[in-house]
Amino acid sequence: MSEKIMELAGVTKGFKRANPPVLDELNLSVPAGTVMGLLGKNGTGKTTLLKCALGLLRLQGGRATVFGEDSWDLSPASKGQLGYVPQEIALYPWMTARQVMAYTASFYPKWNQALAQRLGERLEINTETKVGKLSPGELQRLGILLAMGHEPRLLVLDEPAASLDPVGRRDFLRMLLEIIGQGGGERTVLFSTHITSDLERVADRVAILKGGKIDYCGELDELKDQVKRLCVYPKDPGGALPEITGVEGRTAHSTLRAAVWHPNDLLPGAGALPGVEGGRTYPPAEPGAKPAERSRALPGTLPGAIPGVIRRERGEGREIWTVRGAGPELVAAIEARWPVRVEVEDLNLEDIFLELHHA
Repeated sequence: MSEKIMELAGVTKGFKRANPPVLDELNLSVPAGTVMGLLGKNGTGKTTLLKCALGLLRLQGGRATVFGEDSWDLSPASKGQLGYVPQEIALYPWMTARQVMAYTASFYPKWNQALAQRLGERLEINTETKVGKLSPGELQRLGILLAMGHEPRLLVLDEPAASLDPVGRRDFLRMLLEIIGQGGGERTVLFSTHITSDLERVADRVAILKGGKIDYCGELDELKDQVKRLCVYPKDPGGALPEITGVEGRTAHSTLRAAVWHPNDLLPGAGALPGVEGGRTYPPAEPGAKPAERSRALPGTLPGAIPGVIRRERGEGREIWTVRGAGPELVAAIEARWPVRVEVEDLNLEDIFLELHHA
C-alpha cells in the first residue's frame, strides 16, 4: 500500500453559521508519487480545501495531516518539503523578481539555483522588473517558479494556470510533467482546476468536489471506464419506445459515490440472467437487509431499479442515460428487461463533469 502524503478525515469548515459548511466531513487521501487534480465548479471550496490541508485555515472539525504530521502544527522540516502556489500571489511590490527569488531562496537550504534560473528562462520572467509592475500572468509564473525552486516533495497548486494564456498554459503543463519526471517517482502534486483539459493532460488521479464532499476520488482512467452514456432506442426500428420505469436520474442529488449494482437487480422475481452469478450489493445497507431497506439506502432507487443513474433525458425516439457502472452486463440486463436496443458512448472528463453538475 502506497504512502499517503496528505490525508483529510472528516474535515469540516464553514465561514458563516447561517450557511451550510463549505467542507462537510470531507475525506481525501493523496498517495505518494501521484499527480492528483482537484476538480470542482467555481465556488465549491477548492481553495478552502487546499488551505485546510496545508494548515493555512483552522478546521472546525476533523483532522488534516501532511507527511504524517498535523497540518496546523507542521515542523520546519516538513514545511521545507512543501511547495505552494496560491490562487492570488502576494509578494513585496517594491522588490524585483530577482530579489524575490533570492529572498525566497534564503528560507530553503536545498534551493536549486540552477533549476530556478532554468525555470525563469522557460517561463520568460524578466528578473529585473519590480513585482508591482508584473501582469497577472507574469506574477502567476513567478509564483510557480518560487514554489518549484527548492524541488519540493509535495507541490500544491491552486488554479496554477488560471492567469496564463493558452500558450503559457501548455508550456507550464509540459514543464510540470518534466519536473515530476525528474523527481524519480517521489514527487507528489495536488492541483485544483476547473479546466478539465488541463487535468487530463497531466493527472493520473482525480478528486471531484461537490456539495462539501469528495464525490469521487480515484484513477482518472477508472472514472472514464465507469461512467458512460447509454442511448436507449426501441428494439424494432421505427417502433415506439416503451415506457421505462425504475430508472431515476437524480439530477439534484447526482453522485458518483452512490451505487454498486448487480444485473439480477433488474429482474426482481424473474430469476437471474443466464451466466450471471452472485447477489445484490448495496454498500450502505446492513447485511441481510430487505429490498425496501436497500432502496432507502439508495435515495431515488426502487427495488429493480438501476443504481448509479446520474441523469436521464427522454428525447424523440430515444432516451439518454448517464450511468456509473455501465458495462456489457448492464446493457444485457436492460435489453433483457425491456424491448430496447442500447448503444454505449464513451465520455471524456469534461462530459462526465458536466453530466454530474447538470442543472
